[in-house]
Amino acid sequence: MKAETTSNIERTINSWLVCLGSEARLDGFAITVDHVSSDLRGVREDDALLIVKEGSSGSEVLAFSRVYRVRRALDKTTLLLDGLLPLDPARSFGDLGILSPVATAAVSRLEWPVFEAALKTACGIEFPRLPVLEGKTPQEQAYIRDLLQSAVVDDLLGPAYGPVEEIIGMSVRDRYLVGKLAPPITQFPDDQVEDLPDATTADPEGDDREA
Repeated sequence: MKAETTSNIERTINSWLVCLGSEARLDGFAITVDHVSSDLRGVREDDALLIVKEGSSGSEVLAFSRVYRVRRALDKTTLLLDGLLPLDPARSFGDLGILSPVATAAVSRLEWPVFEAALKTACGIEFPRLPVLEGKTPQEQAYIRDLLQSAVVDDLLGPAYGPVEEIIGMSVRDRYLVGKLAPPITQFPDDQVEDLPDATTADPEGDDREA
């Protein structure tokens, strides 16, 4: 699926199969995936997720969702969602025309036509109409506040793409505004430190001014 960005450059939206279990966990409106068997470098903002879990009678589809922001750490990746449409009750793969996945990874690529057809069958809507979290419940309100805080920290302080982010074509201070606002750390040679005034020493003229 193609999506138009703010720069009028089309980007392909991919769909992914997320299998909840020991390596992938859904906590509220965020999915945390351990870096064990999944390669999440391809997951991007606005991508579609089909969330499934292994049940007693096979794999079951729990929800459809959309990625708002990807937060990467050294040992895990967190997918923050801005849309989550749960199925109640859960639906089997067969009901939605999905073949059981062969891959054992917690996150694997899912062909877009398969995702689109499953969403249409289960919910009767297309992906652009997936409901956005609007803060209708206290849980959503708290989550949206956390999203705003995370977005501000990522955009102003960084690193927005995790500890291994590479900044190309500009300096870190140009990429992150806080790098320009914060004064550089000034270090003096040891032989000059003794000549600097002691900040704890009282101002010799202070008493005269107060008088």
